[in-house]
Amino acid sequence: MVWTEPARWAWPGAAGTLSAAYGLAEPVAVVFPENAGVLLGREEAAASPAPFFLQRGRPERVTWDDAGSCLVLWAERSALQAAAENSAALPRRVSETVLTRSLRGLLTATADGLRTGPPPTAAAQYVLEHLLIEGARGMIVEASGTDERKRGEGVYERAQALIRVKASDQEYSVAALAADLGLSERHLQRAFAEHDRSPRGTLRRTRVDLALEMLNDPDADGLTLDEIALRSGFADSTAMRACFARESLDTPRRLRRNRDRRRLESHDRVGEDPR
Repeated sequence: MVWTEPARWAWPGAAGTLSAAYGLAEPVAVVFPENAGVLLGREEAAASPAPFFLQRGRPERVTWDDAGSCLVLWAERSALQAAAENSAALPRRVSETVLTRSLRGLLTATADGLRTGPPPTAAAQYVLEHLLIEGARGMIVEASGTDERKRGEGVYERAQALIRVKASDQEYSVAALAADLGLSERHLQRAFAEHDRSPRGTLRRTRVDLALEMLNDPDADGLTLDEIALRSGFADSTAMRACFARESLDTPRRLRRNRDRRRLESHDRVGEDPR
């Protein structure tokens, strides 16, 4: 959305035409300001470019201090609440962090691609939606873990959220994760060790899970194993197969073949004559 002078929004807290068009029963809009600051309600003294949430059932007055634009991510409330400890309290505004900047960058790249390139395939759209929702969930986790009592857990949760957003980037590493969080790798290792996990193992498993989702999704049937590997953060299908073996999983090729066989068997059973 773009506007050419200072503007004011009145969010009524009800499902509008945009959210209704997306088929959302409990819509949540995650708004990323660009080139302009925003005041929420009447109590804030200074405009901020930080992302904010607009939710059904919570009317909001939004005042933009200049001409600008924003990116809006629409999501179903239930899809975001899975990450919230208190499912009734999604944040109103979140701070500018590495995670929010990463998600803003992903949204910007997605919007630019939609404007200038061909429409994404069903498989690419599936991956994008997955990454965007995981990023928004991570913002919620990050916002809920900022108090002193949760500081140790917050490192682990923020790291997991960043991994979910960036796992598909082949260049993303444990060193990059530690740098994004402003921590030493040793500090990061200790935070994960408290949960009997490791950053490297979590990054690997997240990439495996991304690949598994595509291998099990009929919409991704048009992708080769090398394409699935690249979209999941692996260098190629050989590296993906090695990580599957390390996680004690069958090979990607065999998993896809077994899934197709189960689908055919299910189809044959449905088509049987009940007599």
